[in-house]
Amino acid sequence: MRRREIKGSIRAGTWLLAPLAILAAVSAAGGASRAEIDRIRNLSVLTEDHLNLINQFVEEQFRLLAAVTDAAAASEVTKDLAETAQSSTRETATQRSYSDRYSRAVKNAYGPIYQRSLQMRQDPDESVQNLGMQMALATGVILAAADNPVLIDDLAALLKDPAEIVRYWAAKGLAQTEVLGFLANEENANLATTVLTALDQAADQSDSGATLAQIAMAADLLNANRSVELIDKCLRKRMDQYRGWTVQEEWTDMELITYVVTVAGQEAIYRQPELRNRLILGVVELYHAAYERYRIGLHFKTDDTTVDLLNEQSQSALETILIEGERLLINLATREIPPPGSRFQAALKEPTPKRLSTAYDLLLSKTGAVNRAFQIYSENYSLNPFPNPPPKIIERALNLQTLEKNLITGE
Repeated sequence: MRRREIKGSIRAGTWLLAPLAILAAVSAAGGASRAEIDRIRNLSVLTEDHLNLINQFVEEQFRLLAAVTDAAAASEVTKDLAETAQSSTRETATQRSYSDRYSRAVKNAYGPIYQRSLQMRQDPDESVQNLGMQMALATGVILAAADNPVLIDDLAALLKDPAEIVRYWAAKGLAQTEVLGFLANEENANLATTVLTALDQAADQSDSGATLAQIAMAADLLNANRSVELIDKCLRKRMDQYRGWTVQEEWTDMELITYVVTVAGQEAIYRQPELRNRLILGVVELYHAAYERYRIGLHFKTDDTTVDLLNEQSQSALETILIEGERLLINLATREIPPPGSRFQAALKEPTPKRLSTAYDLLLSKTGAVNRAFQIYSENYSLNPFPNPPPKIIERALNLQTLEKNLITGE
């Protein structure tokens, strides 16, 4: 799989690290400064003194984190630790030495901070709760940034955190390159099974598209059957939210769809029609839900953003899913044949019901491109009818449309 790097301000739903404050990064006891650690990160050879300075830096940053009194200060410490988690050199052995020392220092230091965060989040004082949440978030971000197998058990345990944003970072940490490579080794099959169980339980507790996408990515292909089953669960949880008209942040589903189509196209899965088609059918049904959400929402579209049908952000996200999702599915279905141009891209320029329906049928009907390639539909299969929005939402939308018409016509 492609490398999934941690960046300083990765977007995860509406959750972002708090605004940054300035903190002293030098230990009162003479530990390493941020500038010194950045210098060490660029060295091609590390001595024991360098490795000891990494220990001192990590320990000092966690001492600072334990002493912060506001979310902005906690965020600055988190940023420093996340940005120094990896060596910048190209020397593989040095990268490994740096990562191992950093990760073991984190493993030894984060526990008290995390336990304190659990207690603080139970405090009746909202400001204490917020700071506790920031400390828990810091734990997830830092462990994920390490991308080191020594922290796999810790990340798996973090999947049980009550806060979804923390589970997001735990899953993201388990989806990193070195961690996945370690878990994919047959010698670590038992640990991979434990991780898949933890991911499955986290999926049951999670609703965010961003979190479910990371869970699916962490499942990877650690165990083909179990992984496909878990990925399918993530797809269907999002599909159910569309059908219940409770879906939020539709833009996150593009990442999930992209990943699953990529997995379905890998030789290890592509040559197993049962597993491949289960993934493709899951994508098709989520795509169908996004299509219906767009089609019905467009019919009831108003300028009143309090009507939860199709606001500007949702419309833009769904249009991206329809265009890019079509491209991904067509590329998978045609593989060695030059794919046709995007029909949805043309249809969305003037999205009439007929244009949308034609583009959809050419892609996903029983005679469409995807089913012709993979025969994903059984003889009696049909996609479940998509439910209309709840009556109260429809009534309000129609009333607003009538009101706007009257204001324009003067009737």
